[in-house]
Amino acid sequence: MAEEIENVPNQNTATYKEIVLEPEAFARLIKVKKWIYFLSILGFISIGFMVLMALVIILFGSVFFSEIPEAQNFQYFSILYLVVAVVYFIPSKYLYNFGKGITQLQSTHDSSNLTYSVVNISKMFTFMSIFTIIMFTLYPIIILIFILSMENFPINYP
Repeated sequence: MAEEIENVPNQNTATYKEIVLEPEAFARLIKVKKWIYFLSILGFISIGFMVLMALVIILFGSVFFSEIPEAQNFQYFSILYLVVAVVYFIPSKYLYNFGKGITQLQSTHDSSNLTYSVVNISKMFTFMSIFTIIMFTLYPIIILIFILSMENFPINYP
């Protein structure tokens, strides 16, 4: 699946000009690589905790929530944890691939590795932007539903 990118000259045309990565830019990519790996691996660890929490809720939820009548739908939390884990995996994987491309660029000095890195970081930011738009659209709806459902849960003041 080839992605079309506007305003990028074709390599086969005479207008193509080679882009050279300056030493400072290369050094900064290498320097930031450890933080890229740190954040992506931290994302994978967080995903592991989310999946573990979902499994704990599924397996032991009935024991934890048996005394609380309002918490009978605890299984929905396990589904929520699994959905969040899947959503969180996508940017973590793109970020990890970005770091992997930088590592390969460092060892091979092949520009295709830089392209691989830039494509992955571009996909990560595109995903995060779309996800942010979706969440900012859902927040007012969720808040409205919460406010409208408050009449079903009267507050007992002492």
